[in-house]
Amino acid sequence: MVRGAMPAEPTILSFELQSRDPKGADARTRFGVTTPPPLAGMGAAERALSDPVLIEPPGAGADLVADPDSALARMLGSTRLTGRKQIGVYWESYGFTSSDTVEVTLRLSRVDRPGAARRVAVALRLAGDSRSATTLTWTEPRPGQLTRTSAASRTIQHRAVTLDIADIPPGSYLLEVSMEKRGQAAVVGQRAFTRE
Repeated sequence: MVRGAMPAEPTILSFELQSRDPKGADARTRFGVTTPPPLAGMGAAERALSDPVLIEPPGAGADLVADPDSALARMLGSTRLTGRKQIGVYWESYGFTSSDTVEVTLRLSRVDRPGAARRVAVALRLAGDSRSATTLTWTEPRPGQLTRTSAASRTIQHRAVTLDIADIPPGSYLLEVSMEKRGQAAVVGQRAFTRE
């Protein structure tokens, strides 16, 4: 686990691990991160979302805890999902209060092109179109909602949900989380992943 401060702008993170053993394995990774604006610099009516993070879902009968330390401990090491039937999704909202009426939407859409055989099966109506999007929408606040709120210069709300992905075919997907307060523009966070 690595913790550190980042600028509030799109950033490239790079990590290198070097073995002390001359025959040991070395590793390097690089990825881009987009971050919300700094809380102190947000205007009174400004809202933002973090990009969603894919996390290990809880065991049977357990609830997913919506807090940053739990999300960090459960974060998946890759966005290439092999053999998973469920994933947890964690994100934070900035500037929304617990009393705001907000419409929350999770949208999962396939972004790659299926093979020729699949396209023929869809055209003949023998299979469903795997590129159609699946959308979940709910309104908050609502009873039983697992949302945690942190006090800061702006309100931070932490959310986590479990998604069943057992029936989606292998391919590349985009998960979009959006939140919209009545009368204001929606804010969106995104995470791409591949199901193998």
